[in-house]
Amino acid sequence: MLTAAYIASFLGMIILPIMLWVHFTKRFVLSWKLVLAGGLTFVASQIPHIPLVLGMGSFLQSTALLVNAIILGFSG
Repeated sequence: MLTAAYIASFLGMIILPIMLWVHFTKRFVLSWKLVLAGGLTFVASQIPHIPLVLGMGSFLQSTALLVNAIILGFSG
């Protein structure tokens, strides 16, 4: 069962975006540079985001669920 979850995760996170990239670049005649710029922008946005969320861990554990949802929603 765990193997199936790993396969589904791999397909959803790696294969599906690549298939969508190929589909949209052919359908709308997009440059691969545009897709690469989007991917690099996402990675760059995660560099400050992940340490920020990890650093707020102890604070988030002491607050209510609704407050957690609001704070994490705005930090995304």
